[in-house]
Amino acid sequence: LLNKVHEAKLCKRQRNADDWIERYFVLLENGVLLTCKRNTEGNASMAAAKPYLVVNKNTVVSLTNWTGESVFSFQIVTEDRKLYHFSSDSDEGRLQWVHALRDVKLFIEGGSSTSDPAKDLMMHNNRMDFVTMSVEAGEAAKEKQKISRDDSIDIGGTMSAPPGAGGIKLDMFVGSDADFSERATLQSLFRDQFIAILKSIECKYDAGILVMDEPSMNAINTGCKMHDLMDCGIGDVLPLENSRPPTPGYDVIYLIMPEYVSSKPTPKVQVGNFQVFGGNGPRGRLANDGDARTSLQRCLADWELPFVRQPLYDSNVHMIWLTEPTNASQNLQSIGVSPRFRPKLVGNPRKLCTGFRVIDTDLFSLSIPNPFPSIFSPTASVSIACQQTAHRLAEACVAMGEFPSIRYNINCLAAMNVALILQERLGELLEQDKRWWRHGAGDGKASDRAQLLVFCRSEDFGAALLHDFHFQPMVRDLLEDSLSANEKKKHGHASAAEADESVNLNTNNSMWLRYKGQSILSVIDKITILGKEVDGDDCAKLAPGGTGRESLSMSRMAAAMSKLGRWVAVKKELNEVTDLAQLAMKEVAKRGLIDICQMEQALVNQGVTLDKDQFTPLVWKDEDAMPAFEACIAATNNAKTKERLLLLWALTLGINSPLEELHALVDRANASPPTVRPGFKDVVRVLHGLDIEKNERARDPDMNPDYSMNMEKKKKESVAKAKEISKKILAEAKASGYTADIDMRPLLDRHTPVVAERAAQMIDGTLDMATHPDTEGSAAGQHRRPAPQSARRAMR
Repeated sequence: LLNKVHEAKLCKRQRNADDWIERYFVLLENGVLLTCKRNTEGNASMAAAKPYLVVNKNTVVSLTNWTGESVFSFQIVTEDRKLYHFSSDSDEGRLQWVHALRDVKLFIEGGSSTSDPAKDLMMHNNRMDFVTMSVEAGEAAKEKQKISRDDSIDIGGTMSAPPGAGGIKLDMFVGSDADFSERATLQSLFRDQFIAILKSIECKYDAGILVMDEPSMNAINTGCKMHDLMDCGIGDVLPLENSRPPTPGYDVIYLIMPEYVSSKPTPKVQVGNFQVFGGNGPRGRLANDGDARTSLQRCLADWELPFVRQPLYDSNVHMIWLTEPTNASQNLQSIGVSPRFRPKLVGNPRKLCTGFRVIDTDLFSLSIPNPFPSIFSPTASVSIACQQTAHRLAEACVAMGEFPSIRYNINCLAAMNVALILQERLGELLEQDKRWWRHGAGDGKASDRAQLLVFCRSEDFGAALLHDFHFQPMVRDLLEDSLSANEKKKHGHASAAEADESVNLNTNNSMWLRYKGQSILSVIDKITILGKEVDGDDCAKLAPGGTGRESLSMSRMAAAMSKLGRWVAVKKELNEVTDLAQLAMKEVAKRGLIDICQMEQALVNQGVTLDKDQFTPLVWKDEDAMPAFEACIAATNNAKTKERLLLLWALTLGINSPLEELHALVDRANASPPTVRPGFKDVVRVLHGLDIEKNERARDPDMNPDYSMNMEKKKKESVAKAKEISKKILAEAKASGYTADIDMRPLLDRHTPVVAERAAQMIDGTLDMATHPDTEGSAAGQHRRPAPQSARRAMR
């Protein structure tokens, strides 16, 4: 019996008629696409099902977008070179089919067995570009079909394609070596990238107008100041989503993320005595989807009818894209068919490779919307999510000038797929322009070449759910809502309540940079001592509100005046860090996290905990674990914390429990407030099978017969570590004569995340090449990978 991967109604293009006909299709996990009728209950009637086509590793699945058609279509080209057109009733429905077809191809391709090891690797190209075919090409293909049917594609009903892009292509901006310093922080790299590309643009009158959408505005604010932009010849900076007056005579520079859709309402522009729709007006050929306009469409609407009678600008146009969109060809075609915009465009649009969000000096996000469900949801597409992640990560590597040596866990399907696609993508970018590889280049074996470990969250999901008492993760975790409210406040989107609760985190604060990696208790001790020194300085007497300046001698007053500016800056940074630390500790006390963290550590350490009175290791018996856990759940007064505990149980001690028992545990947890979110049982259901679904070989007895032995080994290691911690605690207490408070921090931070262990091994050169190969060796066929089991079968 074969599992159904996906089933729904589709319209197929008739071969000999210019029309669509509706059928019900079922895709099986072996790649067979069946066509069938539905029974009275609305389900597929498998008894009358007929095979329609077969998907294999040589099948090509692509999105299509044809002029004159309002349908959401895609096409399949089979191994025997036949082309089939399908359409769905929505874009979501189309993507579900494309995801399902590509997943089937992924597993079939990964499970193939050939004599060539390199062919067992999933190195296919999962690009999501729309297929575009001119009418002439379609007629030529038809003519070729008459001559040699075996070598041609069966076109079926050829549809008219959009016009070409008119010779426009997307260029990648690299800059020169003089534009970039040696390895630096991400914020510095961002600044260097923006400054270099703006300086490379030659504007009339040496001045231009910079128009940016919301993602670009957030990105450029990471490292650039207004005076930096003015030095590059920028006379004014305007938000793309806002109303803008016509500005003739000056060049305009658009810095955008083309596919970004803003939530802001439709802007209007003043032209003479009339207000006309600009950017994304609600009528006309560029506004078929209401107000959901992409940034590129807003740019084009500055120039085109029916949005403006006269363009907002009349000089040259320069276009910079933060990142390459998933559908680059369609965006370029939109520019190519714009009668007013296209003649004013200078050169081609340029890609800056900075489409990721810098969160801190050493922390960035790939800015992928809804990353968690796109990878771990049962209906998620493995291929599409991995491709998008790899392409964004490739852009980050280009921005940093690195072509790293990439390692991955061969037992993790998602990590392996991302790593191999990333290697392939970096190779493609290197063929476009070799200059971006600035560090560790040459033969690829330079000693200073960066290393990259692709790590999937499924390999150690528990670590993401643990509370951490280091300053940076503690602030970002416990004050998440307040930080988000502050971001809304900056952009004018916050309500009155959110504005009152907002907390500002200045990532450029030098004290934040100094203390963010340290324990919160150490930070509090240090800033308390530093605060006393600052308040005791002579500058405190001269500052506004200070007292006692009359007691200072002339020489001391002169010395204090000379350093007053620096003192004020230090005092401001100190107050910011102190406020963050105090707010975080208030949340710890409010949520009762000390006892909760001990429970979390016990769960991720195989039921090994420490008796906090005797400071001796304690291993839970099977019958003792559940009562202790439910008591902790009952004492939890925060809904998010309760959810994290329930998920930790499902992923650790409850991993082998039936799903019904876990759902019953959720019901008992909801017996007392606060209750978990609606639909939380579905989250438990998905994550309960996480190891099997996305990292299946780790727990599969056939793939990993040593799994039980490894779990027992981990328990012994946890006991040994607990004994070591207890000895240290008792030794410190004895040294203080049992007078000082006992430091409980070692009890709350016993678990070492797997990614930390792997990264340390990779740095030391001890990471096993058999289990964590490099992508270059994989591409050369040096490493073989076990054939993957169907993740969907495991879930069912």
